[in-house]
Amino acid sequence: MITMKNSRTLNTVFAYLLLFSAVFLVVLWSCRPPLYGLTGYYYDNTTWTAPAYATHVDTDFSTETLKAIRKKLPQNIYSVEWKGYFVAPETGWYTFSTESDDGSLVHIGDAMVVENGGPHGLQQREGKIHLLKGVHPFRIRFEQHGGFAAINVLYGRVPLSGMPLDVKLLLPEGTSLERFWMYRQATTALPYLLGFWGMALIWLFIASFREFRAARKLMFARHAHPSAGVFELLGVTLHRAIVQPLVFTGENLRRPDAYFWAIVAIYSSIIFVTLSYARQFSTFMMERFGNDIFSRITVVTLLVVAVFLLLYLLRVKTHLVSRFIAFAGIVALYAFFLHEPLRENIYAALRWVGLNTAFFEALEIFPIYAGEKIHFLEYGFLGLLLCKTLSYRLKDRSAYWLALLIVYLIGMTDEGIQWALPSRVGEYRDIWMNITSGGLAILSVFLVIRPRAFQGRFSLSSLRPICYTLAAAIVYTGIFLQSVHGFGHKIFMPDNGAEFVSSFAENELIALDRRIMERYENKPVEDIPYLTVERYNYEAGRHHYLRNKYNQNGRYFESYCEQEIIKTYYRSALRKGAIQLFEYKPETFQVTPDPNEFIFYRSAGHELAILAFSQRVMWATIGISAAFLCLFATMIPISKEARTHFGSPRVRRDGRRFETFVLRPLFFIALLAMLGANIYISAHVEKPQYTNLLILTVDSAQPDYWSAYGYPKRTTPFAEQLAAQGTIFTNAIAPSSWTIPSLASLMTGVNPNVHGIDIRAKAMDPRIPTLFEVMEQHGYTIGDTSYVMTEPSINTVFKKTEISPEVALSEGRSEESYLLSWMEKHRREPFFAWVHFHTSHLPYRATPPYNKLFLEGIHPDVLQDEQIQFVKNNLIVRKGEVEFDKKRHTDAIRALYAQTLRQQDAKIGKVLMKLDELGLRENTLIVITADHGDELMEHGFVGHASTSWDTTVYDDLINVPMFYVLPGKVPQGKRVDTQVRTIDVMPTVLDLLGIPFDKPIQGKSYASVITDDGEFEETAFSETTPCGYSCPSRLAKNRLRSVRTNDWKFISIYHDDTGQTTEELYNLKEDRGETKNVIAENLAIAGLFREEMQWWMDAPKQFPYQAVATEQEHYLDTDVEVRPIVTFPKVGTVVTPKTYEKRILVSWIGDKNGKYVIEYDVGTGGYHMTGELEAVGTEQWFGPFPEDIWQALPLYNPWRFRVIPKDYPQYPSEWITFEMKNE
Repeated sequence: MITMKNSRTLNTVFAYLLLFSAVFLVVLWSCRPPLYGLTGYYYDNTTWTAPAYATHVDTDFSTETLKAIRKKLPQNIYSVEWKGYFVAPETGWYTFSTESDDGSLVHIGDAMVVENGGPHGLQQREGKIHLLKGVHPFRIRFEQHGGFAAINVLYGRVPLSGMPLDVKLLLPEGTSLERFWMYRQATTALPYLLGFWGMALIWLFIASFREFRAARKLMFARHAHPSAGVFELLGVTLHRAIVQPLVFTGENLRRPDAYFWAIVAIYSSIIFVTLSYARQFSTFMMERFGNDIFSRITVVTLLVVAVFLLLYLLRVKTHLVSRFIAFAGIVALYAFFLHEPLRENIYAALRWVGLNTAFFEALEIFPIYAGEKIHFLEYGFLGLLLCKTLSYRLKDRSAYWLALLIVYLIGMTDEGIQWALPSRVGEYRDIWMNITSGGLAILSVFLVIRPRAFQGRFSLSSLRPICYTLAAAIVYTGIFLQSVHGFGHKIFMPDNGAEFVSSFAENELIALDRRIMERYENKPVEDIPYLTVERYNYEAGRHHYLRNKYNQNGRYFESYCEQEIIKTYYRSALRKGAIQLFEYKPETFQVTPDPNEFIFYRSAGHELAILAFSQRVMWATIGISAAFLCLFATMIPISKEARTHFGSPRVRRDGRRFETFVLRPLFFIALLAMLGANIYISAHVEKPQYTNLLILTVDSAQPDYWSAYGYPKRTTPFAEQLAAQGTIFTNAIAPSSWTIPSLASLMTGVNPNVHGIDIRAKAMDPRIPTLFEVMEQHGYTIGDTSYVMTEPSINTVFKKTEISPEVALSEGRSEESYLLSWMEKHRREPFFAWVHFHTSHLPYRATPPYNKLFLEGIHPDVLQDEQIQFVKNNLIVRKGEVEFDKKRHTDAIRALYAQTLRQQDAKIGKVLMKLDELGLRENTLIVITADHGDELMEHGFVGHASTSWDTTVYDDLINVPMFYVLPGKVPQGKRVDTQVRTIDVMPTVLDLLGIPFDKPIQGKSYASVITDDGEFEETAFSETTPCGYSCPSRLAKNRLRSVRTNDWKFISIYHDDTGQTTEELYNLKEDRGETKNVIAENLAIAGLFREEMQWWMDAPKQFPYQAVATEQEHYLDTDVEVRPIVTFPKVGTVVTPKTYEKRILVSWIGDKNGKYVIEYDVGTGGYHMTGELEAVGTEQWFGPFPEDIWQALPLYNPWRFRVIPKDYPQYPSEWITFEMKNE
């Protein structure tokens, strides 16, 4: 037979093909499932409990199987549980049904698909579930309570009808999913492998045939029996495809460097192949020898190596001191990475001297679990192998860097395979641990074992392999991140200032969590890809691990933040019961937040935190870097060793020409293309031709406490940034001092007395035009993005009853949560979105760590006063119920309010972050304002109309913040002192957006004041009931009104019960705090304002609108009518003998003839008493008390009581706490 010699390249290709085919066949042979069916557990009870009486792998699930099982059991009362896996052949909806006597159940994963349980006769039940193609945990349960036993399990893919379970789709419990996954991949790839072999052999046959003809060694037409030549040609083809590559491989393996490269390849393959068995092996070892078996193996192995290394050092004669120092240092490094107590002590010592170790701790390049310590053995040995292998060709220190890069590539492949395997997770953290493990071994070679092995003079040619390998590592890293982990998304949690990174975007994570929850609840939702669930579970597990770790280490704030992350985004982990919640005491949090920072905690829950950037940026960086490195490598001369090693002079010459004239231009073009593409994309970003509108309203926002308005403490850092980018108004006036009428006016441009929503439970006339309607008529998508839209009165302004349930403030959901996902969905269309924030509303109880801010100069005892605790814990702080000490309590109350403002500002910041992420900041008009302010002891009390029950219309309550931001349209950093009104917002934004509007409203556009220096001189009218949303009927007709200009303010207070009106006048230029009523000195001015006020009061006559009741009975109606309001003693009152001559008075507002119960809870310890006293009317006197009894009363401090209507016990008053003293 005539032979033909393959080229080196052809032999290399077929050698690798043969190796791959051999591995492929081994996988097919070793990973094929030995059995099909489900593992049956037979119990002699009906509850599937206690050890199984017998087990067997069953392939049929019918009545006949039950008969066989019955023979194995002692009685006719039993249960059976078949467990294993169902292999869904295709993605789609599947139906499962059972017909049984007695009960039967079918579970897939955590979902119950068929519920046919309990003792009953023969009956059939069916269920439907969506499954992705692949393997799913599967379980069938049957219970027999005596009598006849029957079962028949059917399945079908919709719309096909049910058929018996195909045993080929069932795997028994204990089947290695990793091996089965490898088997399925192999069977799927088998046709492709055979096709590749076929094409390769055909090509080789044709090439051999042509060579025969060219040499005139074979001419078919001249032979009587051409088949002989064909057989000879086939033999030559097989010889070239199989024999020659094997001979070529054997000859190359005789060279030491090739031999060691083969060992490296085989060793790496062993690491990869054994990954599918690692979990079972580690479980077996830990069960057999204890959880720390791998820790012991690692430590003992390293100690043995250290002993031999010491013996080696005792024999060498050179560099002894440096070798021993290096040896001690490397031992210390191994101890640091492998011994957790030592590592924690080192971190503590570094923190003690003032160094921040958070970054190094977050890297976690050390074993978290004992089994991970094996990395230091397997990758340490790999590092030693690579040093030995590279020493044959490289004689300088570039070998160390090359070895480290190869460790990185192999470690990344290791993690990539783990990612692809079922029940495994590929962690980027593990890659760094692999590098550390190999790096320590390489460092040992460099410093201890052979410090002179790579001491050759460094040459430029040494950079060639490093450049090519580094380029490969960079590209491989990009592929790994793209395919395995995807890209990180930073998620900011404004309620605790925490930030974490997830491989899912925030809206994706929330939606995924909800789908998993719904699947647990057996709702008909589509299946979720296995790898998606694995990533989700991995992240939930990481946060769970960190929470527990921090809690054990006494870092309670960090632990708390991790739990908040779980509660908000990984609720299904809680639903499964896999994670139990901790109870935290905020006073134990050792955190001192910096007011100049935005983020107070960055979670290390995801190892890709440093990669939270866009795919375009990453691939641009990778492409440019890799192209530059490869281009640079082609310009570096080849080393002498390489020139003598790679083939004949002709081969080397041809290779160099190929590199010079093909690869170098190719890499140069790739570099230019990457640079040009990025420049072009950056310069040609498509700019939308429309402007979105986003209105953010803040509840209870007094601008005097916003740092954006000059408050010395940084209460609103995000608003500060926004103010610098737009225009702010210092004299913006709200039309009411409570929420509902003020927000309705904002969206309609008319005052409350015109739109009619001036008390609770009133609906607006649908004929009134709203900002929602105008924007929608001009092509804008309108967002149902605020929870306040579900309030009945505001809903009549929104005029749409269908509102997404996502606006609800459920567990972990903040006011802006739905807005963010809604903007993501509608980012490519013009939209109008609005959200109302509630954080700065009473109670002033900021969450950690905001509750640690702004407390400088406030004594801790003040914060424990009953009055302060009342403000922190109560939504309503009625004037009659709390007695404040203005000097003692004012700073504390304002500090608490400032804390809530800071937490509120973080939510605004999150919205701004989302706009930046979506690229919408440049084409979105942002308006920030408020419904009203809040009084903070300026006039002796706290809150506003709905919370204090005795409101005012001072500027504390009606002066609100006002921001406008629109790049290119609204001037930056502009501050306007001209008075404007929130009823002017609607016409102003329409003017700025260029939207025509000609219907009559009271608001006027002041767009010219924003864009130019136009004038705007309009009086501001405000009106409110004294109690706002919680106003009882007896006070509903009382009114407080004001008319305001930049210089003056006129106030009118009408009392319906007496028909009297009191008036006040303030000179705002001289008395900004409205402390001096100057009406007596300025009667003429008061008369003008009185006329102006009457004009505003008569304004409803100019409009044909009429408000109506929204419902028959509001849920607050009974509450505000019957709930007692205690007037004495108040929270914080100190009762002495002189107060009422040794008597005690309890009085409240209520029914003067009603029956009440006074519930008391007084004293502590041995002086603690509880009980109830009955009373009729609205006051109760106790005493006078004899001197000796009065002297004993202070022993029972604190005194706590509440008043409860006997007929309405569900509406008690607030608990009132006061003290008794003998002075």
